[in-house]
Amino acid sequence: MTAKKTAPRKQPAIATLVELYGRHGFEILTGMQAKFVNGKLTDSTYIVKNMSTLTGHLGISLVEIYFLETLFFDYQPKNIFVVGNSFGWSSFALALMNPNSKVVAIEIGAEPFTQEWIGRTNEMAQEAGIAVKVVQGSSPEDTAAIVRDHLGGRIDFAFVDGIHTSEAMKADFAAIDPLLSENGIVLFHDVVAFKMMPGLEYIRDNFGVGANVFYGTSSGAALVFKKQSAALERLRASFGGNALAEAAVKHFQAA
Repeated sequence: MTAKKTAPRKQPAIATLVELYGRHGFEILTGMQAKFVNGKLTDSTYIVKNMSTLTGHLGISLVEIYFLETLFFDYQPKNIFVVGNSFGWSSFALALMNPNSKVVAIEIGAEPFTQEWIGRTNEMAQEAGIAVKVVQGSSPEDTAAIVRDHLGGRIDFAFVDGIHTSEAMKADFAAIDPLLSENGIVLFHDVVAFKMMPGLEYIRDNFGVGANVFYGTSSGAALVFKKQSAALERLRASFGGNALAEAAVKHFQAA
C-alpha cells in the first residue's frame, strides 16, 4: 500500500522571522513573561546584538503574531500599509503571513536607529525576496501620496503603530479612511496600553465604522473595520474581544 503524500507544512512566521534577523547578526528576544524576570522585561519583541537591546521601540509580541495569523487565515488582504516601521519586525511579519500581498511602510526616521532601519529593512527584504518596502515620510501628511505611488491608491489592511496618542490615532485614521477598500481593516497597536480608548471611540462614532478592542493581545490592540464578518467574530471569541472579556476586565478593575 502506497503511503499518501501530504503537502509540506508551512513554517510558522515567528520561526522565519527569527531566522531572517539571525542571518544579519541580530538576536530576537520575545514572549518573555514578567513574572519570570522580576518585571524587568515585557512580552513584546526586543532586537538584540552582543547581549544588548538596540532600541526602546519594541515589536509586536508572540501572541500578537498569533493573533494576526488567525485573522489572516480567513482574510487575505492584497495591499498592506504600515505606519511606523522601527526595525521592520511588524512589516516582515505581515508580509510573511500574506505572501501574495504587497507591504509598504511609512517611517519618519526621526532618530538615528529608525533612520538606519529604513534602508536596512529594504536591503533585508530585497535579499530575502520579501515584498516589503519602507518609504521615509510622516503620517498623516504623506500617507495619501505614498499609498498612491506604492500601493496604487488602495489599502486593504493597515497596521498603525506610530505616535501613541488619541489625537495622532484620529489623524492617522482620517488619512487612511478614504483609501480603505470595501472590506478594509485597520489594526491599531497599544490602544489600551497607552490609554487611547478616547481616540478609538471617536473614530467609531464619527467615521461610520465598527471598532473592537482585543484584551487578549499584549498591548490591548484594536481593530477598526468596514464590515462585520464571521472571521472577525471568531477572532473576538479567541482573543478577548467579546462581551465576556469586557465583563472580566470591568470586574477585576473594580475589585
